[in-house]
Amino acid sequence: MERFDCMKEAIKQVLDQTVERRISALVEEYEKTDSARKRFRNLVEELAVQKEGNLCISYLRSSYITGSGLFQIAFYVEEPFIEAPTAWVFDDMGISQDKIVEDLKYLNEYLKERFIRISPGEVEEIRRSYMEALYQGCGVIFALLAQGWGREGVSVYFGEYMGDLEKL
Repeated sequence: MERFDCMKEAIKQVLDQTVERRISALVEEYEKTDSARKRFRNLVEELAVQKEGNLCISYLRSSYITGSGLFQIAFYVEEPFIEAPTAWVFDDMGISQDKIVEDLKYLNEYLKERFIRISPGEVEEIRRSYMEALYQGCGVIFALLAQGWGREGVSVYFGEYMGDLEKL
């Protein structure tokens, strides 16, 4: 087994727990305040101007690679990603990059306790694994934000941009 595969295996449970803890903290934060829900609904109302269609909330792989932390919220009249959306916006949805840095620091310290001479490439791969898991877990947050919002004829989806979508 290659060294990086050993690292991924060694950190998998800790990484999953860290992501779960971060998602739980975000859900708790969003449940405490109604401002995130109002902000989300305002964005959605501006985008979903058609009577029928699909509202898609997508995480962008490029976003977590570059560290911008953006999601695309787009309205499609037809099937998502097949044709251009009629309206879209990019938003970070208030996810604190500082908290992400804390989590990554914790994961790096965990690895340093178990492995010597961790290369920058290995650190980056762990960061990408964390970010992908975090963004996939954000479906819970968007389901919470979308709860109670609805319009007959409009379906709401979450997933990776140009990838698989899950109906919320």
